[in-house]
Amino acid sequence: MVEDAVDGDLLKNSYVADTGKFLNLILPVEGDTVSELLASLAKDKVYNTGTRQWRGLPVVVDSETTEVSFYKPFVAVANAINQACSVLGGREKVRIRTSWIDAHSTPPSSRDDDAPKIRPDILAVLGTKDQHEEWEKEVAVKSEAVSKADGGTKEEVKSKQAKKAKKARADWLRVHVPVEIKSDNKNMVPVVRQLCTYMRQVFREQVDRRFVLGLALCKTDLSVWLCDRSGLIGTQTPINIHKEPEKFIQVIAALALLNPEQLGWDTSMKLYRPHFPAPFHLVHSYHESVQFKDFSNTVYETPWAIEMPKRDGSGRETFISVHGLSMTRSEIMHGRATVVWEVVKLADIEGDSDEIQRYVLKQSWRPVSSRHEAEFYGRLQRGDDRIGANVGELYSFEDVEIEGFKDTTSRIRHELPTTPFSIAVHTPTLGKRDRDETIEASAHIQSTPGAAMQSTDKSPAQAVPRVLSRLVMETYGWPIKFFKDIPELLRVIRDALRGHQDLYYKAGVLHRDISIGNILICPEDDVGKKTHGRIIDLDYAKLTNKYFDPVRSLPREEWDEMMESRYTNLNADLKVDAVRFHVEEAAFSELYNRFKGRKPGDLYNHVDEVIRYRDLSRDKNEQVRILRCEDLDIYPETRAQPDFSEHALQKAPRTATVPFASYEVLANLHYDGPNNKPVIHNSIHDVEALFWVSQNVCLTRDGPGGSRRRELKVENCGGDLSSLEKIVFCFFDSPTDVLANNRRILFTRFDDLESIIMPHFHPYFDSLKPLMLEWSYLLRMAYTYRSYTPNAPVPTLYRQIIAAIEKTLQEIESTAPSTPQPATIAELQRRRLHLGRVQEFRRQVKKSAATKSAVTQYTTVGAAEVDLLGLSPDRARSDVRDYTAVGPPDSPTQGQPPKKKPTIRK
Repeated sequence: MVEDAVDGDLLKNSYVADTGKFLNLILPVEGDTVSELLASLAKDKVYNTGTRQWRGLPVVVDSETTEVSFYKPFVAVANAINQACSVLGGREKVRIRTSWIDAHSTPPSSRDDDAPKIRPDILAVLGTKDQHEEWEKEVAVKSEAVSKADGGTKEEVKSKQAKKAKKARADWLRVHVPVEIKSDNKNMVPVVRQLCTYMRQVFREQVDRRFVLGLALCKTDLSVWLCDRSGLIGTQTPINIHKEPEKFIQVIAALALLNPEQLGWDTSMKLYRPHFPAPFHLVHSYHESVQFKDFSNTVYETPWAIEMPKRDGSGRETFISVHGLSMTRSEIMHGRATVVWEVVKLADIEGDSDEIQRYVLKQSWRPVSSRHEAEFYGRLQRGDDRIGANVGELYSFEDVEIEGFKDTTSRIRHELPTTPFSIAVHTPTLGKRDRDETIEASAHIQSTPGAAMQSTDKSPAQAVPRVLSRLVMETYGWPIKFFKDIPELLRVIRDALRGHQDLYYKAGVLHRDISIGNILICPEDDVGKKTHGRIIDLDYAKLTNKYFDPVRSLPREEWDEMMESRYTNLNADLKVDAVRFHVEEAAFSELYNRFKGRKPGDLYNHVDEVIRYRDLSRDKNEQVRILRCEDLDIYPETRAQPDFSEHALQKAPRTATVPFASYEVLANLHYDGPNNKPVIHNSIHDVEALFWVSQNVCLTRDGPGGSRRRELKVENCGGDLSSLEKIVFCFFDSPTDVLANNRRILFTRFDDLESIIMPHFHPYFDSLKPLMLEWSYLLRMAYTYRSYTPNAPVPTLYRQIIAAIEKTLQEIESTAPSTPQPATIAELQRRRLHLGRVQEFRRQVKKSAATKSAVTQYTTVGAAEVDLLGLSPDRARSDVRDYTAVGPPDSPTQGQPPKKKPTIRK
């Protein structure tokens, strides 16, 4: 529900400020102008200065007064103020032409079929009354086309057309300011909360909005609210519209008189209209000349023009969006609100060259205290030795400027002193969660006439300031779940590990946000058949300039008495299944370094467990088996390692892709070790996150192409949750504490992966079960037997896991069928259409420019927005909190356990 999303965004991120300061800084209108407007309105008998009341608006509100009695009078008064602004100051004073309409009876129209059917009471919409009515007619024409497409008799089609034309009262694309009205003011919280659902929808539909303003009227008390990506801020003391007409006029007049950037519009991006001659082909969406046909059928396909610096910094160039790659987070009211487009250069689109390079443009509101993502990419020195070949490649970047200043939420809010309060009615559970978020009851804010809003919410004293940032990447691809076959899936996972390794060792950068959407399948040809993997999205990365050399392994002549004693004791007692073992000196020296600070028996236990898991005692004819480094999964680390022990945490709460995070990251507790020491996010945690990405693919996908398993699709779900749904819930969809606890349990019950989790893999992924067991084993051993002493090598596992992947890849490719599966063929077809989208867009642009008509919409397979997480937010919450209570698969389609325990042998 949209209310839950609002609660998730604004829990502990809502504030109020002094009403006078709010109005004078955010909605400034000169006092003389307000006085002249009031005089004009009094002359026209819109406001009675004697009785101090607005014409038609209720003054005394009792239990018999309904909300409907406010609608028409409020619209009439607001339009009268608009008219007075136009007449009084002349056309040049009105910056944005708007009209106010009663919208309570029908939800505004939307290009999104899944848009919530919410109904603001009143709307300020772009354009004059005549322009708005013309827009309504175009919406009705669109509805007529839809009605014809739906079929039916002529009478039925006419009935549908009439109903849709009648209902087309507004369009979310044209909403300037929403208004919520209630006939009582006992509790402001639900009113503001409802208003926020409208403001969130404006963000969702209008990607060129930096912030949204909204009005809440309770009885005769008006409050003004502003929502940006730092949360919500509003007026602390309500305005009595009858007794304080000047303030009411100031609010309504400001919405027409202020510059667009002062009212939330992003003046740094424009609509691209190739059917208009230059320079009119680039225009802001709020311009009076904009028509319904200038927007595409969906938010993904509307072409936007955005200027960015050239790669060499010598100037600026314009990029045109061809298709939205990720748009669902544009509606976020507190956070980065990341939007991603596939883009091309305007010069290439309108030029004659046959070659057009595609780029990816990413926009987000990052915390001011965070480093720009481009800084992390810039630290990687790419060369001919393939360093960085598996990391996204940056083209250009910038922090956006509006009117010559960096566009920050602090500047939007004019650094107003604020008091925190909460509008959330409960603590939501979301896929992305703040790490330091606590669960607590929200305080209700009581508002009485003329009384200030109070709160007991323990929000930060001030909101997290954010800045609008953009970067252009040369890297284009599809999330890993869109693999075409098992070999490609394995290669992409391997390449992601290589990219992560390059960032870690060569750049001192740790990713910290591994997810399905951050590992890309990148095409190397025009049809997407030849690909490689890359790791992208360094929003939450951390870096260090400090490195340390691993502790040197000592030759035996340098051993002290303690080392000699432990070496002798180890080899004296090392016997498994009647086979004696002898650890080589070099291997023992490496082990000794790793087990400094651990209990004396831990080293022996480690060696014993490796022997048993690797089945090294299988040859009973050997009287003594010599164990070398490679036998004991020891790969001496000679490279200097990044030291993040002194890394300062960012001031702002860091959001993470929780479904793939390690237990240690989620709980800030060690799997097995001293929990009096803080967890330092390191490479081992990211390697584990990639393991959970792989598990998620095996559990939730039905094979190539990214399709979700039939059993997990919402149309096939009903009644009690299946065992598969429970497993997916426990490990990916559950609240953070439940998810963390299940990962901790699995760590202590290694066999559960094989006996409980892997039987739920889709049968297509049966060949990956031995690899998943090996990966889990290597992680468990690395966590269990790591050292906690300074400068001890962190078990990065890169070499071991890459070797296991390549061994599995070789085995699978040697037995792969020569004929591709139908799902593989379908995925390759989708890729060809996607990769041809740029040329098709250019063809449409050329045709549009020649015929002077709007770009015709074209449809491509898989054009729907890519779900970056690949989770199942549409499922009901489960009461299962422990995966060990989940039974076997409910049907054969949910996978089968391996016939015998898969063991990867040396």
